[in-house]
Order: sequence, then structure tokens, then C-alpha cells
Amino acid sequence: MYCSICGATIDNSAKFCTVCGTPIADSKTPNTEFTETEVLSENYEETGRLDGNGFTPIHKNVVGDVSGVEKQSFAHNFQTSNTEPTFPVLDEKAFYKQFASKNTNGWVIAIVVLCFFTAAISIPTLLFGNVFSILDIAFYLLFGILLLVQKKWYFSLPITIYSGIGTIITLAMAGAATGILALIAGIISTVKLKKINAAYKQYKEHGTLPQNVI
Repeated sequence: MYCSICGATIDNSAKFCTVCGTPIADSKTPNTEFTETEVLSENYEETGRLDGNGFTPIHKNVVGDVSGVEKQSFAHNFQTSNTEPTFPVLDEKAFYKQFASKNTNGWVIAIVVLCFFTAAISIPTLLFGNVFSILDIAFYLLFGILLLVQKKWYFSLPITIYSGIGTIITLAMAGAATGILALIAGIISTVKLKKINAAYKQYKEHGTLPQNVI
């Protein structure tokens, strides 16, 4: 099938257009006049798009037989050439949902759950006068919520460092590596989130979508 926005050929099972990033569910019925070698730009000064009245776009609005990479470049260049402010077709949440692998998402969820779990088990220690538990509760709740809302590597990194320090202290004082799970999940999450955050930055700057999940 074809994307109704940019006219690119896409798989029937795709959720997003691989050229312009438009969600397929939000697309209108594809224009059957499109062919694989005729990709029309998103906007026309005269009418906005073909309307069935015989309107033919001027030559500068038509791209001939080009590769997928060139189509991506055209879509991005056309978007950034407008005088109005331009924004990525996919926002960061949609980008993460589309291109984050199950493995990446699984580790991020794991570190968030461990943050909330650690905060919860620290609450009873307040009854024994352990004032340092307040810091643990506040820290893990804060960064757990931030990481849940914004999948950023610089939110998982503080969790990793804090968990590592806690693991070293408990190992030295009690001989138990408390927090080791959060440390491991934090390291893996940070590495994976840094890759997908970098891919989104590349997408915003050049309009290039990843070829595979990250």
C-alpha cells in the first residue's frame, strides 16, 4: 500500500510510514493515483493536494524514480524548507514506542519497578529512626517517575550510580550485595537508552529513521 501523505510504498503490516513517519492509523484513504515512481509532496500552495478535479502538481512537487533513502531526504528537506516552524513527524514517545525493542523496554521497566520496590521497602525503616531512608525513598521515587515518563539515559544513570554506591556500602558493612539487581538493570538500561536517544536525535536533525529496532 501507499502512504497517503508522501506517497511512499510501505508494507501492509507497517504502523508508521518509513519515509515520513506518519502513523498509518491516522492516514486518510491512500490516493490510488500514486505510483511507485511518483511521490507527491505533502502540501501544495494552490490546493493542498490532488482533489480529483484534474489538478496536476507542478514539476517541483514531483519526485521521480528515487530510492528509499532519497525519498527520506526529500521528505525531510521539504519539511524544513517551509517558512513556518517545523517539528518531527514522530515525537519522542512515539519514536520510542516504534523503535525500542522488547529487550530495551523490558530493562527500562525492570529498573523502574526496582526503584518503586526499593522506595516501598525503605518506608518501614523510618519507624526505627533511620533518617537516611528518607533520602532513599525520595531518590528512587523521583528518578523512577522521571524514567517512567521520559525514557532518557540521564535518568537511569543516577539510579545506576546510586545503586552501585549502596551495593558497595551494604557489601562492606553487612556482607550482602543489596541493590545489585538495580545496579545491573541500571547499567543495561543506560546503555540501551543512550542508543535510542541518539537515534532520535539523529532523526530530528536529518529525518533518518532507524532501519531496525534498537
